[in-house]
Amino acid sequence: MKITIRCLLCCAFVLGSSAAAADRSDDQAKACASASGNLAVSACTGVIKSRRWSAASHAIAFNNRGVAYFGLAQYQRAIRDYDRAIALNSNYAEAFNNRGNAYNSLDQYARAIADLDRAIALKPGYAHAYYNRGDAYVSLRLFARAAADYDAAIAHQVDYAKAYGGRCWARAALGQQLLAALTDCAKYLTRRPNDADTLDSRGLVRFRMGDFVGAIVDTSAALSMKPKLASSLYVRGLAKLRIGDVAGGTSDVAMAQRTDPKIARTYAGYGVTP
Repeated sequence: MKITIRCLLCCAFVLGSSAAAADRSDDQAKACASASGNLAVSACTGVIKSRRWSAASHAIAFNNRGVAYFGLAQYQRAIRDYDRAIALNSNYAEAFNNRGNAYNSLDQYARAIADLDRAIALKPGYAHAYYNRGDAYVSLRLFARAAADYDAAIAHQVDYAKAYGGRCWARAALGQQLLAALTDCAKYLTRRPNDADTLDSRGLVRFRMGDFVGAIVDTSAALSMKPKLASSLYVRGLAKLRIGDVAGGTSDVAMAQRTDPKIARTYAGYGVTP
């Protein structure tokens, strides 16, 4: 399934034309740039309220506080801070990227794509923005566009592990370039061998290739970590049916449908049917 990455970008703060900041203000700026969660929220709020920092620094502080709110799953607050960062710096590619992430998390994909388009226009070669736009396209089931964006992310950052995982899923859903999809999943699993979503993706790849035993192995591994992962239950069930395990396959498919009543329709959309 899709894997999502959040770009936590911290930039150096810029002193205004006034005197150098006091020690406490310096500490707040450092924490705003490097901390997370409520500590970052507090530190960035201190920077925003301070008159010692330039407008450019305030834009960075709003962006970083937005990242902190995002990490706390407070997406609307994050968006409001990204709005303020962009109002202060209309060419702030990172803020557009991060706001796109927040819109993705709220299932507002058109807004997400518009922001990520802008981030890429401002910063050509922005691998994170390509990856995140790929995620939005996956959510819209526009898998060919998603694969193209993951291609671009990898082209600009060859060691971008999660982009390989995302491309594996896009190719699995498309049912295309399946050998390449196996390689993509393997590259991500080298970094995170116990990633249930990527094992799920590889299970679908192997199913499409007719390797039903391999599909059962991968989906079973995914289910050992996420026992209610409907996609793995469904694909494992279909794979069991293909090898003649009617009881086991029927049980898995039924459990998948109880977990997600739309699962059969979803996979039929991928061309995968009992």
